[in-house]
Amino acid sequence: MKQKLLILAGCLALSACGGSSNNDLSSITSSNNTSSNGGTNTPQVPVNTAPTLSGIFTIDAKAKSQYDLVLNAQDKESDPLSISIENQPDWLSYTLENNQVKLSVSPDFLDIETHTYPISVSDGKASTSYELTVNVLDNPQAWAPIDISAAELTGAWEDKQQHLALAFNQQEQGILIENGELSRLEYQNDALDKLWVYEHGCISDCNLKRFTGLQLIAKTSDKLYITLTNKHNENQAYMLHKSSSVLNEKKYAHNLYPDITLYPNRTLELTSLPTDEQRLTTLHIRSHLPKRAISGHSIHKHYTLHYLKGVYDKASGEFTPSKAVIPYSFPFFSNSSEFDELHFTLSYDKIRIVGKIQNHLIIQSDYSYQLGTQSEYINFDPNKYQNLSEFLRPKSDLMAYPLIELTEVTTPLEVGKKYTGKMAPPQLNWALGEYKYIGAIEFSIIDDSTGTVLIETAGKSVKELRTFTYSQNGVELSVSFDDNSYKYAQYSMPSGETFLVAQLTDETSGKTYDNIGYQHYEVDKTITSADYLGTYRHMTNVYAGNMSISPNKATYSYQGPYEEEHGDVFKIQADGSYSFLSRSACHSIGAYDFDTCNTSLTEGNLLISAKNMKLLKRENNIYTFKYSHSFLYNEQVYVHELIYVLNKLD
Repeated sequence: MKQKLLILAGCLALSACGGSSNNDLSSITSSNNTSSNGGTNTPQVPVNTAPTLSGIFTIDAKAKSQYDLVLNAQDKESDPLSISIENQPDWLSYTLENNQVKLSVSPDFLDIETHTYPISVSDGKASTSYELTVNVLDNPQAWAPIDISAAELTGAWEDKQQHLALAFNQQEQGILIENGELSRLEYQNDALDKLWVYEHGCISDCNLKRFTGLQLIAKTSDKLYITLTNKHNENQAYMLHKSSSVLNEKKYAHNLYPDITLYPNRTLELTSLPTDEQRLTTLHIRSHLPKRAISGHSIHKHYTLHYLKGVYDKASGEFTPSKAVIPYSFPFFSNSSEFDELHFTLSYDKIRIVGKIQNHLIIQSDYSYQLGTQSEYINFDPNKYQNLSEFLRPKSDLMAYPLIELTEVTTPLEVGKKYTGKMAPPQLNWALGEYKYIGAIEFSIIDDSTGTVLIETAGKSVKELRTFTYSQNGVELSVSFDDNSYKYAQYSMPSGETFLVAQLTDETSGKTYDNIGYQHYEVDKTITSADYLGTYRHMTNVYAGNMSISPNKATYSYQGPYEEEHGDVFKIQADGSYSFLSRSACHSIGAYDFDTCNTSLTEGNLLISAKNMKLLKRENNIYTFKYSHSFLYNEQVYVHELIYVLNKLD
């Protein structure tokens, strides 16, 4: 609402307090005016002066209280004046009488913040503008909690300062993010004045972190003013805004292992919510594990995670996975505390993106497990398994995982250089002799349209050079291996790290989606075998132990105490990298050097985890390696390549 009041101002001396003015010149022409000596007089042109306001233009006002402020209006020509306030809220009013502007403010709790409004005074020909500031302050003495149900709070909420975020569903579940710390909430009977705070990924035998209580002071459909009991048992007030389920079409990376130091991140798992009908959304969704089962995910320790592709509906926020039923197996304990491997199918009934708060994606899912066909080797009786009926009940889950916004970048490939970035996606199903090969993490650029990938076993006994053609058009990189063509994009993290991501096609729907990204940088060609010497600790694989390399002894710690004392059987390869075999395994077949042992184990189909570590990059004491692993599994030999990041200790 705007008011305009006109007054006839008396003749007052001009008193301006700053601001900007807009003057109109009014001219009055007198015809046939002559002077006493017969000459013609020059017409008089009065100049209009813009009106002014004076006084204090700042009000400090507590919520649920009324405050007044008076400004003085002045105009040299005593013209009728009017006042206008841009974006004037309902709780701000004014009157204009006897050259005085009386401002009255009566804000509520939802108005708590600093507001700035342009205020102007005009005489119809010129105007002057000023800035009116209203600081709306809290008023704890006027707090009067109002009732609210969890249904009214359903959704995701956060404050602008990123200190607090909350999410609720209608199944007595919630999420709390307080100064970056992620927790799970429980409450009972729709009452939010007592909230149980647990670890986010814990659902059984959980340690209670603390109690907290929520009180609602004021609300609209998209804004809340609440108090929450903090760790010091004090009521802290927050202004929360509702997060929309409609996210932008940017790409995000997420880290499901925040307790493991990733420097730099070895791979990039993308989350995107495209609205393009030809593209699929990729999301991680979780489901609960049987009681007494624990996963390796620190923030989802009682859950297993599924990487799903599907369609995202922007209007509703719903995600429909391409694969609706997922087969899964768990070791399930019987009443006698023994366990069998039981087979299940997992069905997601509904998945909905609730919103993004404090850089966490909030996902609501409804799902259930069904018993699958069990192995003929177990005497299956559902009554003999602990908690099986509870495990099979339909479940609802409210999940949060951290997101990092990505930027699409272009890094031209240069002839003669070697780069990292997985150039051969799994869809190629490459074979290296008898080996199934998963890797191609390194590639070389030969000329402006051709590159090569060297694939080899960890012992370097079998190798092939594969050729590809490529072209770069802006941010898009097109690559072809024989008749198989793929497109790649490059994305940058806020840290500056760049990742190469394949744009793959879903076999069922024919739509494209973003695959996992791999680090993309130029390989350091100056590295020699001497640069490997030292003791290292893994930073991206907490289970791998240490690696130690000296001129006469090298140990890669997947082995036992015998190797710790004597070292592995190793070989320095032509490219400077180190290959390792278990000393005890080699000695058990009478082989005492690497080549003899590697040949004997391979020919005897007794291959026991040959490994190779090739140094790709050094940054201070952070060393990045390509890890190759040749191994036998279910009568099939494999070669698998990964990126490992190690901290050099000496």
